[in-house]
Amino acid sequence: MKKLKLILLISALSFMATVTMAQNNTQDVVYLKNGGIMRGTLLEMIPDSLLKIQTADGNVFVYQMSEIKKYTKEPGINVVNTPPRDTTGLNHGYYGVIEYASGVTFGEDGGPFTSKINFISGYRICPWFAVGGGVGVRAYMNDGIYLPVYLDLRTNFFNRKTSPYIAIDGGYGFRTNHIYDGGLMFSPTFGVCVKLKDRMALNIGLNYEYQQNSREINTYYYSSYRVDYSSHTFGFLFGFTF
Repeated sequence: MKKLKLILLISALSFMATVTMAQNNTQDVVYLKNGGIMRGTLLEMIPDSLLKIQTADGNVFVYQMSEIKKYTKEPGINVVNTPPRDTTGLNHGYYGVIEYASGVTFGEDGGPFTSKINFISGYRICPWFAVGGGVGVRAYMNDGIYLPVYLDLRTNFFNRKTSPYIAIDGGYGFRTNHIYDGGLMFSPTFGVCVKLKDRMALNIGLNYEYQQNSREINTYYYSSYRVDYSSHTFGFLFGFTF
């Protein structure tokens, strides 16, 4: 009888110890709306305001309640924090861009070097796509000055602080020299966008530009004819988005 009581006592104590250990091995778990999962110890929670949680490595994270999907307590055995996805790309809204590019030009009367400046303004619909309009100045060493007006389309591949991007400009380049007429302009850029702040970034890329133009040639007997030209410029582009 004494042995049976002893066994029952040991079993009860073991059960209580197991329950206590299980209770002590729970963790606070915060599920974020962006997919992140943070586990640790809840330090502070202010309804309709913020939540503060400390992870096992001692780091403290503060989240607005609007960022939180739900909060629970779960067993803390072999748990791993899942960091939130990187959604730190450029914010949507109106934007401006100033760009400078320089390159080597091939074609009739265009080369050998060209410098250009772009002024662009538009609207970023989402972190991946923006549309705007631009004006600029092109200084061809052998062909004078062009003033292009164009549509600007640009997209970032990732919603991150650093992302490859493509920008495509297309429009018309007006010639300042009356001897030549302007023509169609097309200019794609492939590069890297590095975010500095919510809507500020540096752009570095490889740029190509096609510029069409024409010239009227006078001949004898007061006749004339028009000759079409085109130039192709390859170079580096540096820009600032704000």
